[in-house]
Amino acid sequence: MKGWWGGFIAGITRQYVQPASSFSVEYHARGVSPFKALRFFEGASETSTCGAPGLSLSLQVSLPTDEAGVFKETPEVVVEEGVVKKLVWKGIQLGENQHGSLLVCLCDFEFIVSSEKKETGTCTKPEDFNIHGGLLTISGFDASTKQVATYAPSSSGANETLFSLFVLHGGPTDDLKGIGFTLKEATESPCKGDTLAKSSQVSSFQAEAERQVVRGSGLLLRPGSSGELHAGTPLHICLETGDSRLAVSLFAGFATVGEFSVYQPWQVHEGRRQLGVPFGVHAVVLKPFSPLGLHWLQNDSQHVLKGDKETVFTKGVFSKTLTFEVYRDHVAVLLWRHDDMAPLLLATVQGSSWVSLTTDIAFERFYIFAAETGEQAAVKKYDARDLGLLLQQKPAAVSDESLHAPCCLFTVYEDTQQQQNPSVLLLDSKGGRFVWLKGDTLSLIQSRDNWQGLRSPLQHPTSLACLPRDKPEETGDTSPAIRTIGDALLAGMQPKQQQQQQQQPWGWYDCYIADRDGDRILHIEIDAANKQSSLVNEISYAGPQMIRLNRPIDLVAFKYHEETLLFVVQEGKASIDLLVPSREGLVDYHSSFQESQGVPLGTPSSVFLVEVGARGSGLDFARLGVYRTSLDTVLVQSVSLDATAVAPAFTYTHAAWFTVGDEVLLEPLIAGRISMAAFNSFHLNPNVPNFAYVSQIASVDKAKGTLSLQLLPSSSLSVEVGVVGQGVVNEVNSSISFFIAWTWKDTASNSGCLGTRCPANSSTTVTGATTAEERRCACNPGYVYDRDLDACILAGPGTFSPGGYRARAFACPPNTTTVPSAVGPFTSLQDCVCDKGFEPAAAETLGDSSSSAHRFREWLRGIPEYAGIGDSQICVPCGFYRYKETVSSSRCLPCPPTSYSSLHAPSSKRDCNLCLPGFYETESEDFICGQCPPGSFCVGSKPTVSSLLVYAGLKKQCAEHADTLPGTAENDHPFKCL
Repeated sequence: MKGWWGGFIAGITRQYVQPASSFSVEYHARGVSPFKALRFFEGASETSTCGAPGLSLSLQVSLPTDEAGVFKETPEVVVEEGVVKKLVWKGIQLGENQHGSLLVCLCDFEFIVSSEKKETGTCTKPEDFNIHGGLLTISGFDASTKQVATYAPSSSGANETLFSLFVLHGGPTDDLKGIGFTLKEATESPCKGDTLAKSSQVSSFQAEAERQVVRGSGLLLRPGSSGELHAGTPLHICLETGDSRLAVSLFAGFATVGEFSVYQPWQVHEGRRQLGVPFGVHAVVLKPFSPLGLHWLQNDSQHVLKGDKETVFTKGVFSKTLTFEVYRDHVAVLLWRHDDMAPLLLATVQGSSWVSLTTDIAFERFYIFAAETGEQAAVKKYDARDLGLLLQQKPAAVSDESLHAPCCLFTVYEDTQQQQNPSVLLLDSKGGRFVWLKGDTLSLIQSRDNWQGLRSPLQHPTSLACLPRDKPEETGDTSPAIRTIGDALLAGMQPKQQQQQQQQPWGWYDCYIADRDGDRILHIEIDAANKQSSLVNEISYAGPQMIRLNRPIDLVAFKYHEETLLFVVQEGKASIDLLVPSREGLVDYHSSFQESQGVPLGTPSSVFLVEVGARGSGLDFARLGVYRTSLDTVLVQSVSLDATAVAPAFTYTHAAWFTVGDEVLLEPLIAGRISMAAFNSFHLNPNVPNFAYVSQIASVDKAKGTLSLQLLPSSSLSVEVGVVGQGVVNEVNSSISFFIAWTWKDTASNSGCLGTRCPANSSTTVTGATTAEERRCACNPGYVYDRDLDACILAGPGTFSPGGYRARAFACPPNTTTVPSAVGPFTSLQDCVCDKGFEPAAAETLGDSSSSAHRFREWLRGIPEYAGIGDSQICVPCGFYRYKETVSSSRCLPCPPTSYSSLHAPSSKRDCNLCLPGFYETESEDFICGQCPPGSFCVGSKPTVSSLLVYAGLKKQCAEHADTLPGTAENDHPFKCL
């Protein structure tokens, strides 16, 4: 196994090797001197520094030897264009008993100056090896690819989303016994935080020689002691090996919390490391004992199907989905299930030259219609009952229509319910045509580039999505609105004619074509029984702001609650757009996935839909798959439609009492959801009691859902205010109830009570008060009594108040404060969270009675005001190498590479303003420390030698006629200028 380290990478780069294995080390740096030696030191951690005292040389690492048994100190040199590009040490052997981590350090050889040898030798002591190479972790596991820990609460607010993680393993498969995955809160020491998820199953397959892809499945993310999970939060991927020699979990990499899941195609396509985006993806939804299962269970003569075939088609939670992914030289069949966000490979068909396919599946038949390119582009029909013999047989039919670039095949039926008499729709992208072929002979039914009412002919169609239309009687609407030609024909008939028509085969479809160069989507309807097509609508603009479509390249369609959801990919756009056509011809517009939640995903290129699990009130049974590409990788993003189109439950946090004259703003809180993208609008609920009064005191922001209250006198003590949140496909009701404070009277007369209320922000339950004092107006929670004003005012920042008669404020515990962006009121100790520069103490330190964090917590709990303090409120400094800019319970973030802070509790990235030796201070916030260039030396921001303080933080040019050695890693001292 091979690890590599770039020229000079400050900080630590982890690489992973297996005990008793042979590996290589590569040192990359243009112009680097080849006179370097290599050593490995034990007892290393992330903060270990090469050349520091106390390092112990590892005796379990053996360098290669020559024929005479002498160690080969000198590396191989790779030269490019006459300049050294990298150094390579090969054949390094690791002992079978070596575990933990090793620090890789390099040393410059003794060199000759003016033909005289230096008296002092070099590379003889551990401190001579002062050039960082990296940290070598002896585990064999590598999770350095992009990993997302899926946390996707449904519209009900509960997270039941199971997902997988993938790592590479570089050793024998026997080492995988007893392996388990855990996700832990990110702490300063790897794998020391609270466990948030555990795998229930681990599997693997051979990716290449001595290298496996290991998959941990069944992870379900739950909040830890902090009680919250936010998008973009980093977590540690840890491996439990079951090895008693390892006292701690093995750190394998990072995962990022997100509402979606990602995987790379090679992680599920066995043995195929380099895979791009498929030409097309065709989805087949499986029900229990489906016709497809019948054919493949009975006819798998070549044993093409992997795993337990009977379980796939007859057991478990249904629906399931099979996706046929079409690549240049093969077709991969993937299985999507409810209990995982990533698919399993079910079968691979080798040797195809297809670019798109569709299926015709019934109990008596199973055909695949495939579009092929090459010398003669055509559509071919294959018997697919035995997948292993698929390409060994002659096609059952071949089209003779001239095609240039066929794509996007779709099967339609004269009777959608009985699936009788299939035919095939497709697009010819370069020819700019819509093509319709017979299912039995693949002869032409229709070829056209225009329909009546279309502004201009098709230009470059790239995607086709169709949905079968329900029969009118199946919608439950006895007088449906006429919106298409098919509806109009049925509505114009007499009752007897309608009955006859409804007994006839029903083969109506709504199809959507993405016309890339036309900047539009065409909605056409298909009458499969009569072989007719017609234009319904031409979509070039969407939404109330009439946003123009720009080069749509792919789309998928999904029907839910009589609404059609179109998920559209537009060329060069990072987001996926959701369009919802209405009966009136208008189109709602919603932009989805505008934020990648801290994970660089790349640009979307194609989309597909899968159904998993039982249909419920939400859309969590359906998922959108998105292929995304970047310069270095291809990713597949999988996200529940529930997060894109279904409005989740929401509520408002409010006080129990308000007083007349109060003005209050309340923000909606979404149940477990990260964003509010699924909401269309908000309005007051007119069905609450006494709505006439409510409409006078309450208003709601239509776009944001912010509720505004301006309290007026009321004849009722309690008030209920309702808000309706309108989603893309549903609406959600939320309501709040509160009391209005009373007034008082101190005379016996027919006059009214004195005053209109208790002082602002206070209330009382006293009845029959004869004086203002007898009212005992108690401050509302979050407010304190001000003697000078004789009123209750908001508790200040960093304080809280439970309220009460003449209430006072309590300061938040040390290292905590209230959230600055919140306007209050701050009613309890629980409103105090970690201040900037501080994070919650790790669970293991709080559990250690000898730790300072444990003693700190017990001291705080001895103070009555802080007796109920939670573990997430025991806040400790970030340290010199991390910072935290927010007031929250989130973890500190690492300083930019090569930099650190002079503060023990840095509250901003700007505080990471000091540079390591070999680097100098810049003016850039993103790149705080620059690498010392050739011909200069940089002592860092805090040199330990007093004589070098004058150069602190600077990039100092060498004296005239002096220069540094080739390479830049070690230019950290004036003596490096020779």
